[in-house]
Amino acid sequence: MSKCKVVDKSITSSRRIKLGTVDRYNTKSFYLTISTWVTPKTDNISTKLSRILRLKFNSILENNKISDNTLFDLDIRESGLRKDKKSFMSCEMTFLNNKLIFNDELMNELVDELLSELDNSIISDNDEFTFSAKK
Repeated sequence: MSKCKVVDKSITSSRRIKLGTVDRYNTKSFYLTISTWVTPKTDNISTKLSRILRLKFNSILENNKISDNTLFDLDIRESGLRKDKKSFMSCEMTFLNNKLIFNDELMNELVDELLSELDNSIISDNDEFTFSAKK
């Protein structure tokens, strides 16, 4: 019998999100994975994409109510970023917390609140990039 559990939180036109844990019976941590394709809107990318996104994610994660201890991993291939060319981006946030029960109502509310904030500040209101779930 498998102890791990993964739940698709949402698949929209702009991203795929999965919520998972290694041990659903004795939850000490869980992770949230966001996968998307990123396309620059212009050729002039003045600053690095990973730096922009990392700063935005970190500012949101500082104020999250889920966990004080959060690990953040952003993976993007910036070497080939050009206008109208998609590059894959994966972001994984690991929340170390043994107070929440995996996939219960309180946890889902907190995760939905975090995802809404991420959507509003990074994906929807982005002047430099467009996001899509498929290549």
